[in-house]
Amino acid sequence: MQSFNDQQSHSTTLEPSKQLIILCRSFKTRAIFDSMEISTKQFYMFDNDTGEIIDLRTSEIVEYEQIQFQKENAWQDFWKESQLKTLELIKACKQGQFSIVESTLQSQHFVDINAKDSNDQTCLHFACSSGNFQIAYHLIQKGSFLNEQDCDGCTPLMICVKGNLIDIVTLLLYNKANVDRQDFSMNTPLHVALENNSLEIIQILLKYKADPYIKNADNINALQLISNTEQQQIFKQFGYEKQYVIEKLVKSTKESKDQKDSNSSYRQSINRIMKFLGQSVPTNTLQKQTYQARQSVIQIGGQNIGPDSFTYHKELGKGAFGIVYLVKKKDEQNSLYAMKVLRKEKISQKLLPYIQTEKSILSVIDHPFIVKLHYAFQTQHKLFLVMDFCPGGDLTKLLDLKSRLSEQVAKMYTAEIILAIEALHQNKIMYRDLKPQNIIIDNKGHCMLTDFGLAKTDIENENTKSFCGTPAYMAPEVVNRKFYNRSVDWYQLGTITHEMLFGMPPYYSHNREELFENIKNKQLKFPQNNLSKEALSFIQQLLERNPTKRLGAKKDSEEVKAHPWFSDINWDLAINKKLPVPMPSIMNQANQTLQVNFDEDSIIQQRKAVDNWTFISD
Repeated sequence: MQSFNDQQSHSTTLEPSKQLIILCRSFKTRAIFDSMEISTKQFYMFDNDTGEIIDLRTSEIVEYEQIQFQKENAWQDFWKESQLKTLELIKACKQGQFSIVESTLQSQHFVDINAKDSNDQTCLHFACSSGNFQIAYHLIQKGSFLNEQDCDGCTPLMICVKGNLIDIVTLLLYNKANVDRQDFSMNTPLHVALENNSLEIIQILLKYKADPYIKNADNINALQLISNTEQQQIFKQFGYEKQYVIEKLVKSTKESKDQKDSNSSYRQSINRIMKFLGQSVPTNTLQKQTYQARQSVIQIGGQNIGPDSFTYHKELGKGAFGIVYLVKKKDEQNSLYAMKVLRKEKISQKLLPYIQTEKSILSVIDHPFIVKLHYAFQTQHKLFLVMDFCPGGDLTKLLDLKSRLSEQVAKMYTAEIILAIEALHQNKIMYRDLKPQNIIIDNKGHCMLTDFGLAKTDIENENTKSFCGTPAYMAPEVVNRKFYNRSVDWYQLGTITHEMLFGMPPYYSHNREELFENIKNKQLKFPQNNLSKEALSFIQQLLERNPTKRLGAKKDSEEVKAHPWFSDINWDLAINKKLPVPMPSIMNQANQTLQVNFDEDSIIQQRKAVDNWTFISD
């Protein structure tokens, strides 16, 4: 509708007499309209074109509901068509149909190029899985996200590295894909390229500044995966010093039946790589001890202990270094143990101290809430640790089953973990790797700490700066690579308590960089809950970013146990495993027997083995 000024300019085309009539009428009716009460004026409209006052109540009524209905249908139809186009794009990417991909992305409808399927894979994941460079290039040009992770934490780059797709790897890195993004096993693309011996991809990754010092969930960095001279030569070309390259010696050549010939071949293999690096064979390395070992049976305390002392019933787990079995000692009734079998060829000299640390701690600590080591022995090719078997599984499996625990159950578990940490600190041990996977449940439902590979011994209050642990549970001072002390164990207890009560650790993100940024700076906010203020206060005080102000920083466990959340906990009952924790559901674990062959191994003398390894508990 025109303004009065517009109406004036329009009326100049009319005859002068008509102009005057309209103008007079406009002034008169406008004055009447302006004099109306506000409550009345709402029903009228002044028409600048005709100078009339229109009663809206008697005018033609347009049904608003009809317009709204049509609008909703149109919006729904638009999104329905967009979803169909997105599904069409995903299908075309899976099947490698470039023409359909191209036409779909030119559609007038909105197409979500970064939509994910049930496995969290995007169109770019599918293009990489099928090795279709043309589709991958087109998706990147259209704005596809390069660092999205699927349900295994794999980015498109990781998929291409696994498939040895050199062209797409180069394309992704040229377009600034994250070269160090880790999957949910904390492996980087460089870890995978080394394991697959993809030499050209290793070169490309290093060219784009891949970090070979990042460690995976097994605490192994890329340098420790180097397995042949070709890989070593590549790293040498990129300026890595020899002492860092030799993280792992080459594997032994295939062993002959003659042990002497086998040992000689193995020794020659070691000498070749050491000669290449310009170094001599160390006199005290694990390999030196191994190939010099003579066949003998360990006899300690009148007992002959070896692999044949046990029957094997089940494989409980498998890791980068070996296997964990459920075993029963032949001369004992109803005695189930967990036997960790580590392959020496998988253990570098840099990793050996971590394994020895675990064995040393377990052999001196006797505590109700720390898994007990019963036997440690070795053969020519393997190390053995025989420990308590805890049939309730670990805390991760319990949380997967229940999502979160009741406040009372979480409090009982937390109290038991506190007592375990207390014992470690009293023995000058910093744990550093408290996470659900390292908390296992015994046959009565009580918590037990296990896996002490990252623990640091002989600590008082002095600081250390080692960057280690599991990212989601790292304290801010560790993430910031600052000096830290035993207070990190109390921070990690806060993350565990948070996860037991809320189903996930605080600040969690699949994106490692975002996770670390959250740990350093994000405000702690609790999801909606019915928890007591004491429980929330306990978590807040443990997750204090300033380690000097953190609960437990001053008086250690004494301070933590005195928190009001534990006002109803009898610590004497707790240390004697008398707290009313839930009984785990346990199936018959030893109803079958495995045939495990250790015939190629023979027990070796302690003085020719890994130093101070052999152990039998009282």
